[in-house]
Amino acid sequence: MIKRICEWLADSWEQCIELILIFILPWLPFKFDFQAAIEVGKPDKLNDFASLLTYYAMAHGNASISIVLVLFGVIAAHKINAGRILNRGNHFHRHTMLWYWICSKVLGYNKCKLMLVPIYSQFKLVLADTFAEYDYGADDYYEVVGEEEVALNTKPAREDTDCSTPQTVNIVISDTYPLTEKLLPPSCLKHETITLQRKTNEQTKARCYSPTLVKAVVDTVRTLPNGCRVNVFPTTNPKNTYMIVYKAFKTGGRDNIGSLYVYKQPNNESYWHFAEKGVRIYPRMVLRRIITRCFRQKSSVFSDL
Repeated sequence: MIKRICEWLADSWEQCIELILIFILPWLPFKFDFQAAIEVGKPDKLNDFASLLTYYAMAHGNASISIVLVLFGVIAAHKINAGRILNRGNHFHRHTMLWYWICSKVLGYNKCKLMLVPIYSQFKLVLADTFAEYDYGADDYYEVVGEEEVALNTKPAREDTDCSTPQTVNIVISDTYPLTEKLLPPSCLKHETITLQRKTNEQTKARCYSPTLVKAVVDTVRTLPNGCRVNVFPTTNPKNTYMIVYKAFKTGGRDNIGSLYVYKQPNNESYWHFAEKGVRIYPRMVLRRIITRCFRQKSSVFSDL
């Protein structure tokens, strides 16, 4: 735990300093009583919005000054970070979606690097449009593969699978290296499993951008049964991941998927087995609970009438 915190601080110290400075700003007027220290006089001309805002703050007390200071601090952070890329450095980047949102909306980062980021986080970032632009590596970093063979193998669900719940489908996307059924968690083996295997990666483990693989995933997703749960087991590089998410899963709800889970491979285990529990991508549980609670309250009101 301590090691993980230290790694996170080493990766995020710049953003932490910026947030600390923004957090300190609203307390300065009360600590040093800015209003009493500065004699407020209305200037002859208020040429711009900043001058008008500053005069208003000075004339209406330390609370108003605090708000203006925070606003100026956020604007300054946006100007500084507008051309910078988040997730720099040659190490793994483990951040929550809340942290990514803060870096984007509060600190003003417009571009985020997807390399060395967990695949489930890549799914969430691309689907949520948290950043205006994503960096998945230069074009010369990937070998572009034209027409190639993508083997599709479908294993039906076991006969003892519970049919009373929405159907669950496993999609195994074998990109950077071959995957076998033994790497999947035992609890998922009873469901229908669709395996997409790039034949090229059986001989070479080079990072390749494969439009054929992307199209195969898109075609597979479009044929899924309505309302199903989809478990994705990917070993895709950042560029293929971005294109798969953008073309196959970013549909604005115009698809057959009821819920989407992405399974990760913990790097502390040998043979890279997938984790027993997947990471929920959508629907988001918090939003779902709020909507469900509001619906229940509305139903109870009508029942009382």
